[in-house]
Amino acid sequence: VKIPEISESNLPNGIKVVVVQRNSVPLVTVSLMLSSGANTETKDGLADMTASLLTKGTKTRSATGIAEQMEFLGSSINSGANWNSTNVSFGATSDKLDKALAIMSDVVMNPTFSSDEIKLYKSQVLDDLSVALKPPSRLAGYVAARYSFGEHSVQGTPETINAITQKDIL
Repeated sequence: VKIPEISESNLPNGIKVVVVQRNSVPLVTVSLMLSSGANTETKDGLADMTASLLTKGTKTRSATGIAEQMEFLGSSINSGANWNSTNVSFGATSDKLDKALAIMSDVVMNPTFSSDEIKLYKSQVLDDLSVALKPPSRLAGYVAARYSFGEHSVQGTPETINAITQKDIL
């Protein structure tokens, strides 16, 4: 296996750009990664909720519009947070890169965090948690992470999810 060369540079605004180039395929993967996640949040589940809601509407695009426009480009956009980072990413063919980047930029710079999308997200996460917290092995994992490492679930708990407000997200 030959690992491609990694090129790094910094934009004038301080953002580090890392490029790994392989010219054998006309595909591009773009990932914006922030070096903070659930480890810096003020309420359990806030980082993942905020990141997940980025793709659910901007000042000029609805959640459906974002998904349809990315699909039209043969792509999809994903966002989320883990313990140490927050990520927004997409993959596209090189000829569609500019259009996909414009959508990603809008998602990152102009999210609306509408109350309807927040309610829908909370409902989905609460459903997930109600299933995830039933098996003893999964519950033991949550408790062990808290007890051993002082870490909480990136998703949060039913109590913390319900306590997060639009103001917290903004």
